[in-house]
Amino acid sequence: MAIPHTEAAASGAVTRVKVITGDDAYPPPWGTETHGLGVVLADPYAEETLPVVKMVYHKAGESETAAWREMAIPATDQVQPLAPGAEPPTQAYVRGTFPISSTDPVGEWPYRITLTRGESTLSVITGALKIGKGPNVTPTIDPQHVVLNRHTSVPVNVAAKIDGVSSVADVRLESARTGDVQSITTAVGEDGYLRDRVGFDNSSTTGQWRLSITVKRGEKSYTFTRGFTVSRAAKQKSRILLYAPLRVAKSRSVMLTGTVYRGNTPWAGKVVELFFRKKGTHRRMLLNVTRTTSAGRYAKAVRPRYDGYWYASAPGTSRVDGSLSNYKYIDVR
Repeated sequence: MAIPHTEAAASGAVTRVKVITGDDAYPPPWGTETHGLGVVLADPYAEETLPVVKMVYHKAGESETAAWREMAIPATDQVQPLAPGAEPPTQAYVRGTFPISSTDPVGEWPYRITLTRGESTLSVITGALKIGKGPNVTPTIDPQHVVLNRHTSVPVNVAAKIDGVSSVADVRLESARTGDVQSITTAVGEDGYLRDRVGFDNSSTTGQWRLSITVKRGEKSYTFTRGFTVSRAAKQKSRILLYAPLRVAKSRSVMLTGTVYRGNTPWAGKVVELFFRKKGTHRRMLLNVTRTTSAGRYAKAVRPRYDGYWYASAPGTSRVDGSLSNYKYIDVR
């Protein structure tokens, strides 16, 4: 990028100076990066005393009266003495470096380059570095918490606003636990957005995942991420109640009644199994099966022949845990 500058010559032989900037300078998305400003000196060995370059700068918005910030130029990067008998080159390159952090301002950063030879100032060059906006990617995942479905694929929408990049190199969804990957399109629309949709089915890995978008700006790469979670739906709890008399005359029928709940709601149409265990034994027997009403209630007439324990069972499903009622002891007389 060509940098406009003015040059003021001082006394003594003037070494011609050409300002070169090879950097695409911008605040990085995070941290700090080093950028540079270079000059080419013509005829640096025209005199016995070697020229010395000093570079200073201001950040955009800083007062003209503020102290100049000095660019780093190692002594070994200045014009070096020639080896005995060596042919002097017609040019020398000197480069100064300066840091740019993610919080630094964009805009014009004034600089001043001073070229001296001994006590004499040969040239003072001023100009401004153009610090542009850096890469910026704003990734989003919807939903942020993916709950897997046993029967269908759950759609997950991926979107990202892409700014200030040369290209999008890679986009993926990756499991932190297993490394499983789902690839995403790298195409960016005319509105500057990358969009795609993928499906997660019941075989997908659960746990922490992340959306990872790698972009390039020149030769540099940056990876922006956004985390999300994947889980299986927790089964709903069920609850079943049983009511029965404490005693019954032999050969008489009694009514076993109760209510089944799915969560806190009566469970309509639910199959209920009635079990019996004779006193003094450990064997249980399934004696009756019934179904709840629209209000979640059930009732079944039974004729106990022995003293023993009765209980009701609401079998589980793929989405709801099963449950057992409390035991009811019926004394047959």
